[in-house]
Amino acid sequence: MVVGMTKKQKKMNRMTDMSVLTKRHSEDYFERLQKSRIFRMASPQKLKTRVSASLQPVIEKISEQVKKIEQVNLLPANFQSKKWFSERLTIKSVNPIIIFVIVSLVMLSAFPLLHRAEKDRKSQAAVLGAATSAYEELMGAKSALFSFDFDAANIGLASAYGGFEVAIKNLNNLSLLAASVPAVESGGQLLMAAQDATLGIQYLTSGLQSFSELKISSFGFESGSQATLDESFQKIGNDFDIASRYIDNSLALISNLDVDSLPQDLAQQATVTHEQLLLLSRSLESIDAFQELFFALLVTSQPKKYLVLFQNNRELRATGGFIGTVGLLALHNGKIDDFNIETVYNPDGQLREHIAPPGPLTRNLTDNWGLRDSNWFFDFPKSAQKAVDFYELETGTKVDGVFAFTPEIFVKLLALTGPVAVPGYDVVLTSENFVDEVQYQTSVAYDRKLNQPKRFLADFTPIFLDRLGAIGQEDWFDMFGILIQSLSGKDIQLFSFDENLQSRFQDFSWDGGVKQTAGDYLSVVNTNVGAGKTDQNISQSISLETEMLKDGTHKNKLTISRSHTPGNETEFPINVDFVRIFVPEKSVLISSTGFDNFEFYPSIVSGARQDSDLSEIDSGTKVDAVTNTLIYNESGKTVFANWLSLPPGETRTVTLEYITPDFANPDQNGLELYSLLVQKQSGAPKTELNITLKFTDDKKPVIVKPEESAVYDDKVEMVSGLVTDEIFGVIFEKD
Repeated sequence: MVVGMTKKQKKMNRMTDMSVLTKRHSEDYFERLQKSRIFRMASPQKLKTRVSASLQPVIEKISEQVKKIEQVNLLPANFQSKKWFSERLTIKSVNPIIIFVIVSLVMLSAFPLLHRAEKDRKSQAAVLGAATSAYEELMGAKSALFSFDFDAANIGLASAYGGFEVAIKNLNNLSLLAASVPAVESGGQLLMAAQDATLGIQYLTSGLQSFSELKISSFGFESGSQATLDESFQKIGNDFDIASRYIDNSLALISNLDVDSLPQDLAQQATVTHEQLLLLSRSLESIDAFQELFFALLVTSQPKKYLVLFQNNRELRATGGFIGTVGLLALHNGKIDDFNIETVYNPDGQLREHIAPPGPLTRNLTDNWGLRDSNWFFDFPKSAQKAVDFYELETGTKVDGVFAFTPEIFVKLLALTGPVAVPGYDVVLTSENFVDEVQYQTSVAYDRKLNQPKRFLADFTPIFLDRLGAIGQEDWFDMFGILIQSLSGKDIQLFSFDENLQSRFQDFSWDGGVKQTAGDYLSVVNTNVGAGKTDQNISQSISLETEMLKDGTHKNKLTISRSHTPGNETEFPINVDFVRIFVPEKSVLISSTGFDNFEFYPSIVSGARQDSDLSEIDSGTKVDAVTNTLIYNESGKTVFANWLSLPPGETRTVTLEYITPDFANPDQNGLELYSLLVQKQSGAPKTELNITLKFTDDKKPVIVKPEESAVYDDKVEMVSGLVTDEIFGVIFEKD
């Protein structure tokens, strides 16, 4: 598999094995339609035009609102199409039950059509009998697939495919008069669509089966069969691509239905089927892109080295948590050549150059910057680059990229594997005790003579990987669901110096980068500079009230409330938070209340080298004389920053008011949109997000995202748990 090929090139290379089941698999698609009797009265060119027609006629029948969304682009540019969809993609979103519901709707829609239009009872019985048999085979295949019995599922799908083939042939034997009835023609299209969808599901099943046979262990990845890892991924890619082809064929048939010839209830059902097939088609694109990315990242023809950052979010930092542990992972062709895990103070102890840290760190923590504090920037690619720079300065080792983890990923995976015993430590790790036990073993209970505080993690990791490799097929798919959810929730963040790989990370929003959008933006970034492991006891709520003003600007009131439940941190019990609030560039601060009146420090230390990135930020930083708030630009955003200390048992609330620029985007029809992107901080405490948008009386909301938002006469409200990046948007019509 060649990374970087276009989708068209990849499909052409992969369409090499279409000789399965029947000769129909190798027939040209439009030629097959032309041969079908129900289409004989149409010329080949007319037929091809009809089947290849755009989805717009069906979309117009689905909803005028959808059309409006497309016209005014409700979502920011890098959240549209598959980029937006892939952010929400989890393994659960391609659950086989959705696929079978789609096929069942197509199937059942055909029966009454044939019954109403066909006068030849004998042929009708033949058609319905074959189709019903095919449907029953589908239901059996569904049960097998839910049990991860891929062999039985494939047998059932093959039988269902054959049943549809017989039904189509019987339909073609109807009289010419009956076949010319529009409803019968639509019935034929539905049967063909069901057959294509069935074949697509069969290839999808084959790809999922091959994917489930992949194995992970302390040695790396392997195919689980006699094929090489490269060959396994090649087959998976082939199967997914062919599945996409047949699902798209099915979609084309549904899209080309003469909806006006159908009874109203069936027309609505066909519309729903079209929407679901469209979703499945996009899902397959994302699945295929995911497996390609997985292949490109792990199955490397050349040896690769990755810096691994273990971020402890109990001491929260901008990209997830304090970097107390680091690793160097060496990969080659899916195999782990080496994985060295150690305390961050080992490489930091080798740094001979004195570099001034970010100013806020000099208040309580350090006057010397190193790898442990390198993740200062909210934009993970920038922090990752800084971590790499320090690691190379300290060890002389060059790396190809960075993987960063918070403990949450291990907590979730341990819930899947069950308890894991670590020999030699008399310790059994579970999802409940993982964080506390690792903290104890690496900070308190380690052998002071050996002085290897992270040895426990190094001993645990290969055992844990072997346990993951021993899970069953059902748990295997759950594991990848957890991985995708963790990437979406930023418990895993990825960075690569390979521009192609990094671009794919960005497409999937796995890069932890600060996103750019033409609309509104908000991110609240907490940084613990008090040294204590206190963020585990912090809960936070964020409320944003935005008022749309007559001049097109927006007045915002942001309220952040933080509560500190007493915990077991005794050495540094106060949560000292340097709060950074990222808002759209050129936003203007009006007021802020509730912050501590602490001094701000520049990123300068006597006798130390200034970092160029920090120096650039400092040069544009000002302190607002009225509010005593830092204001500067970073990552294409305006940042408001200030101090907030929180002793155990207390709750503090801060409020900021600010004006953001005009984001209105009226189109020629007088529509206007407002969109807000809220980015989650990796490792952040449990946060409740409340968004209120107040609008003027000359506006009427016609579309709201998310759809469950509450709509009132003068405002729209949204509530979220902020477990991943969130998009909030409204399209208005002007009175």
